[in-house]
Amino acid sequence: MIDSPEKTPSLKRLRRQDLNLFVVLDAIYREQSLTAAGERLGLTQPAMSHALRRLREMMGDDLFGRQGASMTPTPFARNIISDVRRALLILEGRLHEQRRFDPVNANQIFRLGLSERTEIILLPNLIDWLGREAPGVSVVSTDTRPDGIESGLANGHVDLVLEASVPVSAAIRRRMLAQDELVVAVRRGHSVLSGRSLSLEQYLALNHVLVAGNRGAGVEDHELSRRGLRRTVVVQCQSHKSALEIILHSDILLTLSRLEAETITAADELEFYPFPLDAPMPPLTLYWHASMQDDPANSWLRQAIDLLMLNDKTA
Repeated sequence: MIDSPEKTPSLKRLRRQDLNLFVVLDAIYREQSLTAAGERLGLTQPAMSHALRRLREMMGDDLFGRQGASMTPTPFARNIISDVRRALLILEGRLHEQRRFDPVNANQIFRLGLSERTEIILLPNLIDWLGREAPGVSVVSTDTRPDGIESGLANGHVDLVLEASVPVSAAIRRRMLAQDELVVAVRRGHSVLSGRSLSLEQYLALNHVLVAGNRGAGVEDHELSRRGLRRTVVVQCQSHKSALEIILHSDILLTLSRLEAETITAADELEFYPFPLDAPMPPLTLYWHASMQDDPANSWLRQAIDLLMLNDKTA
């Protein structure tokens, strides 16, 4: 929600402005870097600086502030980004109106490269939405590891990949969809944890379930190891469904991402605590091959996923 409606330019007023500036705003917001955003758009550093200056003048707000090497959005920028992205998606759809994919009458299979985590985050909402908007469209999920993104897209084994942000070549296009963070889930009525916070000492002293599948340790273990710390994992399983059943009937802890936690149907039986260390997660990113940039079906599905993820974040 926008905190100060009177300060936010209306869409009617924004129509008179240079719409390319909103593409720049979105790119800086996604990349959190003026240089990376310029590379994404094919613009020079001076051109990006000029565009950002015009945006600041137009909006009456700094929009981004420097925090180390990153461009951090201001509260005002966070408030308007959803409307800006929706407007850009609508405009993009209008530009391709003559080549539109017809979802209502389409009979197509999309192959998505997903991990168990991104399946949990994306598929329930996507399948529900497709059932209403594109009843003839089906989805096949394929486990695609980060190091297999480029090959999977290049050889056509998958149409899109939703995965953590990793370096890719110029042949792969990408769009950052969401920031995520670690949380710790425990059952309500836990025999030890009853306060509003979870200390590092408590985290290390208690037992844990690790959901590893075929991908090994997660962000939490890498972060602990980097600090010379280690937690006690008493059970390792392949799925979050199994892990949830375990913690619902024991005092064992489960560390997972916030976006995963928001999909848990038994959330009212659980308590969630912030992970007790600063352990940033790579942004959740959508990838596709450059050759599919203007493909109507691929573009339609990208827009659908973008909007579904956006609605999740602003719900």
